[in-house]
Amino acid sequence: MKCPSCGVNYEKSYGLRCSCGYRYVFNPLLHSGMTDGKFVELIREASGNGKFFYTLPQLYLAWCTMEEQENKPLAQRVLILVCLLIFSIIYVLFSVFGTSFIIALISLALLDIPLVMTRKYGERQPPNKKELLKLVQLWGKKHDLPDKMILKPCLDRQGAAQKALQGCRVGRVILVERAVLVDLFILNGFHRQQKALILSVDGYPAFVHELAEKFLDKHPKLPVFLLHDATNAGMAMHRDVSIPDSHPIVNLGVAPRHLEKMESLKPLMLKRQDHRAPIDCIPWSALSELCASAIDSKISFDKILT
Repeated sequence: MKCPSCGVNYEKSYGLRCSCGYRYVFNPLLHSGMTDGKFVELIREASGNGKFFYTLPQLYLAWCTMEEQENKPLAQRVLILVCLLIFSIIYVLFSVFGTSFIIALISLALLDIPLVMTRKYGERQPPNKKELLKLVQLWGKKHDLPDKMILKPCLDRQGAAQKALQGCRVGRVILVERAVLVDLFILNGFHRQQKALILSVDGYPAFVHELAEKFLDKHPKLPVFLLHDATNAGMAMHRDVSIPDSHPIVNLGVAPRHLEKMESLKPLMLKRQDHRAPIDCIPWSALSELCASAIDSKISFDKILT
């Protein structure tokens, strides 16, 4: 493995310290194949090379994508070698024994092996999602938590929400399902781009919740947008929302059928869970673009993704 500090390949004789003095956090044999260099690369991918904030599901997508990219070439090479070996065996069988019925059956059975291997690769297990949080916490003990990573909501602390909204004009309200999504959108400046108050359905952050109530009362036609996870609880979020009928309400999404259409999410192998997943499994660049297009057009994700 490569040292993230100096770029030199790791030598076992150095133990857990590189020749440049860098102390390694991860042992790939003990930590699901994770290395310090790989972890740093995952952070760069999830944050767009440090451009934006991200959450644990977005970091997990980066991990799954990297694992797929690393394993796919090896699987392809093994498959090619197996196919060459099988065709060599079939060629020898027909050369020696001719075109007998038994030899034909054996050949057909051998030809099934590549198909089985291909299906087996498609059924591979993605990295352990629960393990990722442990890896992040382990990294945090040695190097502090990764920059721009959001593990829990923080905008209720010391007037952070007031500071984030300072000077922001308001033209709409966006209700999201979870508090951490509020931090994701506000810390990435989405509220300013969309001139929106963004808060969770349970009233987080408190300052924004109070402000939203006043704006909704003062502007009876102010549009309200709903944004939730592709889960049973998320798709039922609209039942917990109490908004006067005068306000136009647009349920943006997301639903399992939306996630199923996104090629970038294929490494997550969401088919195993009927494509039910948190909305922030979508990379921020794609998520912000999708939300902006839907909000500007006042339509759900259905029409954007068709």
